[in-house]
Amino acid sequence: MTATDGPNAARLSWIPNTITWSRLLAGPVVLGALVMAAHATNNVWALLAAGVYLYGATTDWLDGAIARGLNATSAYGAALDPKVDKLFAGGALIGLVVTGVLGGVHLIAVAALIGRDVWVSRLRTRMAAAGRTLPSTALAKAKTAIELTALGVLVCTPAAAMLGLDFDTVGAMQVGLIGVWIAAALAVWTGWRYARATQAALGSA
Repeated sequence: MTATDGPNAARLSWIPNTITWSRLLAGPVVLGALVMAAHATNNVWALLAAGVYLYGATTDWLDGAIARGLNATSAYGAALDPKVDKLFAGGALIGLVVTGVLGGVHLIAVAALIGRDVWVSRLRTRMAAAGRTLPSTALAKAKTAIELTALGVLVCTPAAAMLGLDFDTVGAMQVGLIGVWIAAALAVWTGWRYARATQAALGSA
């Protein structure tokens, strides 16, 4: 979504914003389903985690597309969307940590991803307090896309294996882990760039 209100924002922005809010609920569901799947004897919880994650990842693109298609983009939606993205991804990250998929050295990447999101949220708050915005960059959007894709692989691979799909599950999980590290590296870089942009706009105060 863009920060500029479209001509139909007052009437129709509730449609994409409702989709965005539903994604906020998806994060805790994915977290809970992953934890339950780790202790369950059937595949229901793993399938639920995968299905809800795919819904959340898809609506990350869908809400903005609908808002633009309806000319109903809004400043509220533009501010809400990245916050919900962070909470949704955070739910998946924590679930994968709790279940041991992202353990050991991978906790460094998790810390980088979560720490960067908290830091950038703080920077956006500072900019908003000064009446300014901190627009997303192309590299930051790439980081989000890679992160959501990598987490999707890690969340959905066990469910796909339970369905009997014939593929290299170990290789798929390795690809997911590599993707998490790539996203973490981009998180550190874009977080630093955002900090520099904020300092340039507001000074050292």
